[in-house]
Amino acid sequence: MRGTIALANGRRGRYAVLTEDGDYTLFELLESVDLAVGEPVTGDFNAVAGETYESERHGKLSVFAENYHCTLSFAERWVAGN
Repeated sequence: MRGTIALANGRRGRYAVLTEDGDYTLFELLESVDLAVGEPVTGDFNAVAGETYESERHGKLSVFAENYHCTLSFAERWVAGN
């Protein structure tokens, strides 16, 4: 599935992907790279666990998917660390 990085908190390593379904998947990035808002990524955005996503800019990324099918307001709070 394709998605786009919609929210980013590189300091905490927390990100939200806006999926093709129009909802948000939340994940922690287990790599020492920064993803930019608007960056396209692919992966299984309907899973919670250790996953591999892929970015055009960085290639394969190890992530821990925390939640999926989230609303924007929930995603904003989670990415911010609140």
